[in-house]
Amino acid sequence: MWTSEVDNPETRSTYQYVLDLRERLEETCALARSELQESSERYKKYYNRKAKSRKFKPGVGQSHEVKRVLSKFTDVLTDVPGKTDVSKCDIKLTTDKPIKAKPYPVPLSMRDSLQEEVRKMIDMGVIEPSNSPYSSPVVLVPKPDGTKRFCVDYRKLNKVTTYEAEPMQTMTEIFSELSNDKYFSRIDLTKGYWQVEMTQSAKEKTAFVTPDGLWQFKTMPFGLVGAPAVFTRLMRTILRDVPNVVNYLDDILIHTETWMSIRVFGVVFQTLREAD
Repeated sequence: MWTSEVDNPETRSTYQYVLDLRERLEETCALARSELQESSERYKKYYNRKAKSRKFKPGVGQSHEVKRVLSKFTDVLTDVPGKTDVSKCDIKLTTDKPIKAKPYPVPLSMRDSLQEEVRKMIDMGVIEPSNSPYSSPVVLVPKPDGTKRFCVDYRKLNKVTTYEAEPMQTMTEIFSELSNDKYFSRIDLTKGYWQVEMTQSAKEKTAFVTPDGLWQFKTMPFGLVGAPAVFTRLMRTILRDVPNVVNYLDDILIHTETWMSIRVFGVVFQTLREAD
């Protein structure tokens, strides 16, 4: 069949049927996408017919106020993750048997990218060499901008990890708090998970293997099943007494009905500075 030398007429007709079916499915999908696009354009014109074009320009005074507040917190506004001592991440397992997964092969063309990611994490104090009995494989996942995202596959470790039942706000709950507000400011923490230190006993459980050796995390890595709960608890503790603020993981949203949000800015930045 793969060499096009098919003697059995029944096999030939079945093979041809599969190819014909594939072509028909592709044509049907293309037609469906075209119809959806046209339908979307029609609905867009219908719902936008009464819409007005609006442009929002910050007032000169407001712009100066924002710059003045930001200039006071240059140590907080950085792309280098800090370290908090408010809480640490621990990993509790249901078994004492070390979890070890076979490493994934890394193409030679991606070795340089992998080494560069490891070097960056070493420079930021995120990882350290390890002699742990635990080991998880790594993968490099392409991002939309063409760069590679370094990921550790902790699925085997997560299967034997005790789950933490820390509650997280739903989108519905968050939006209900914003109903009457008009001013919104979003703050995205720099690699939020990496700002949470691991407990000494948990470090070896985060070990991962690369062609250059075994490493372990000093701070909380992405991919752990308990990481969202740990980070949610941390942010809830830090922002508990700050008004007009909600957060979802490492995104902080300041919301106010008036321009008083500029005051909340300073309170939030000062709180983050003290938590570092």
